[in-house]
Amino acid sequence: ATSIMHKAEQNCVKSFSRPASWSVALMRASTTIKYWNLQISTFTGGKTSEQTLTDIKQQAHLVDFTKMKEQARTERLVARKCLVKCLHEAEELWESELKQRAEDLAALGDSQVPLSYENLIEHERSRSRWRKINLFLKQGITEPLTRLL
Repeated sequence: ATSIMHKAEQNCVKSFSRPASWSVALMRASTTIKYWNLQISTFTGGKTSEQTLTDIKQQAHLVDFTKMKEQARTERLVARKCLVKCLHEAEELWESELKQRAEDLAALGDSQVPLSYENLIEHERSRSRWRKINLFLKQGITEPLTRLL
């Protein structure tokens, strides 16, 4: 009975979750942020080895001329903007793939599967909206949410 429940759980997880859509740009952006976080940490007295910083810098293909903490913070802000852009592109790609799957299945005559893909797309959109709302509330942004979303 346990193996049956485990298999059923795996089947549900497959249909209602998705792996992160990783791309080279997305991996590089996340590695860049990791590098700048560690670099800022070293400026504030954190213990990070030079070898670790060098390895991460090479992974992200970075050139670092910063000498002060404020410069590193500015670079991290730029990297975060790049990461947000990459995430939006990955979400759009994932959504278009789901729509294409639904259209392909509808063309084959299966009417229930496209409906479940449409539900999944709407579910992901609402999760994204709630994440944005929580972020705005944590940051203390008090503008009307309809304008922010």
